[in-house]
Amino acid sequence: MVLTTVKAEKKMAKKQIMSLLLRISVITLVLVLLVAAAGCASSTTVEPPVAAEPVEATDTSENPATTEVAEVPEEVEPDEGSEEQHEDNEQNEDTEEAEETEPDEDPESSEDDESAASSEQTPTAAELGLMVLEEGIKAPVFTLPTLEGSEVTLSDLQGKYVVLNFWSTNCPPCVAEMEYFETVGKQHPDDLAILTVDIRESDSKVSGFFGGGERSFIVALDKTGEVTSAYGIRYTPTTFFMDTIGDVYYARVGAFASQQQFEDSVALLLNK
Repeated sequence: MVLTTVKAEKKMAKKQIMSLLLRISVITLVLVLLVAAAGCASSTTVEPPVAAEPVEATDTSENPATTEVAEVPEEVEPDEGSEEQHEDNEQNEDTEEAEETEPDEDPESSEDDESAASSEQTPTAAELGLMVLEEGIKAPVFTLPTLEGSEVTLSDLQGKYVVLNFWSTNCPPCVAEMEYFETVGKQHPDDLAILTVDIRESDSKVSGFFGGGERSFIVALDKTGEVTSAYGIRYTPTTFFMDTIGDVYYARVGAFASQQQFEDSVALLLNK
């Protein structure tokens, strides 16, 4: 009975993932068509998205360094009421100084302003080319051997945000992303785990690609393609973004156009 329930749950998760990927493929096709249409209607050059492989303005004005010489006023005999006028002038000066004095900034208000400015600067999921799952989908759990000779289980990574990437060494867009993963992995060693799954390649081929040395992300080997099939992967690279309890909230089919785009996508996940 338990085995039947587990199989049913896995089958349901697989159907959800495959449905998600189909939606992503349709959205990607629509975006490509829109970009093509916009390119015909405008002379502005638009960079096309990276295709997936199948299986303070500065003020330059200068102030003149001159000093204006003030004229020396002639001596004037004080008339009646000059003392009263002098007192009035002093009162006016005090009033002007009080008006020019700015109140001290509220530290809490300043922090709120900085937080709001930071959120405004972070691109949205749509701008980053991410498919959004508002409710989240529970990611199928798996265990795979790693390039280092140990094993990794997806559920063991809970407690950290997870970026799960499916790739292969014969996919140029996939290869370009490895540098992005290395940089961002070093930036978030405590709260983010980047797990890359190589599809149906030998240990020696993947090891030869990396050439040894330590990495800030995990390289797992799906030699049989079973995990790849469970996630319904049809194109590489395909990347999933999961929260700390293993729910998928964002997905992307195709490579990130730049390291900044990947960093912004991770920032969006960490602020989830």
